[in-house]
Amino acid sequence: MVTSFFHKHRQQTVAGFFFFLLLAATAGCGSEEASEPETSSETNIRERIENELTFDDVTLKQLNSAGERLWTVEAIEAAYNQSRSVASVKNPQGDLYQEGQVAYEVEGDTGTIYEDGKKIVLQGNVIAKQKKDGAVLYGDEMEWYPQQDLLLVRGNLRGVQEQTEVLAKEGKVYNQQSRVELSGDVVMTDKDARVRLKTQQVVWELDAERASSETQVNIERYAQDNPEQIRDRATANRGEVQLDQEIATLQQNAEVVLGDPPITVNSDRLEWNIQQATVNAPTAVTMFHRQQEFTLQGDQGLLDLQQRTLFAKGNVVATSALDESRLESNRLLWNLEAETFTATGEVFYRQSDPAMTSTGPQAKGRLQEQQIVLEGGRVVTEIVP
Repeated sequence: MVTSFFHKHRQQTVAGFFFFLLLAATAGCGSEEASEPETSSETNIRERIENELTFDDVTLKQLNSAGERLWTVEAIEAAYNQSRSVASVKNPQGDLYQEGQVAYEVEGDTGTIYEDGKKIVLQGNVIAKQKKDGAVLYGDEMEWYPQQDLLLVRGNLRGVQEQTEVLAKEGKVYNQQSRVELSGDVVMTDKDARVRLKTQQVVWELDAERASSETQVNIERYAQDNPEQIRDRATANRGEVQLDQEIATLQQNAEVVLGDPPITVNSDRLEWNIQQATVNAPTAVTMFHRQQEFTLQGDQGLLDLQQRTLFAKGNVVATSALDESRLESNRLLWNLEAETFTATGEVFYRQSDPAMTSTGPQAKGRLQEQQIVLEGGRVVTEIVP
């Protein structure tokens, strides 16, 4: 059996309530000769008065059959409709409980409590503080469904947890699972990594500090001193960001576009480690240096900005658009600073001017300047007339 009651702070409120009952009793004690039949309007007014109780400065509470508190709401004014089991409150502030512990601290401009707490709605300047993981949600409206472990916040939603901030149209919070489902023009910003995630739907796992989306994702890495200055970008059909480790995993039509060096990486799966400045491709990859017009392809690849290298292995193809040269091998390491490479395994090299091909176990040199040395065993060079 669930119980709920009003706790009245002011004695004058209690006195006013009993004064109303006294007037109602007096009016009903007149003689039959003096009484007149009620009109329909009078009947509606009387029924409304009997059903609606109004209190000032009250605390509404509800307990379950085991005596555990389900929720507590304080308000400067509350009106309770007995027939509908609905309470309307002004300036509500309260606690929402789960298993005897405070799950949320909430407040708003107005509120409505339905069916003794099966649903609680707050409207206007809503704040909901999730105690378990320290997340705070702000919005225009909040709905609490305790039986579903669901807190719904909508309208100008803003959420904050440590260095992560989110904006969205709507958010569904599942406290026991430490999960928030965000939808509608979602923008998630990690202030430590200076990374901004934009998409339409996000599942934010608070305890795991992970955000994932099954919809088109756009990631921006901005300058430390200017959030509007975008240094790097990434896109994919879906993606995941491990916020604490600053790692973005992009899948399906994944692309990372770096500003310095000016390199674009494309693959069906990319792992962008922002903290360590690497882009790893465990599947077929294309890496393109936009300034040098150099392209490196392979079954797998790695861009390491700290080492200033590009690496590819498996069916490697390196081409230079400047001189139309092409090199194939099993593995290739490209040094971005020196603009040199080292290739191993079944090396094949071709250039157009002068036209020639070469094969050998290993190769090194500068592809754009056609300075190639093949070595490590049998080398065959053919001049094309």
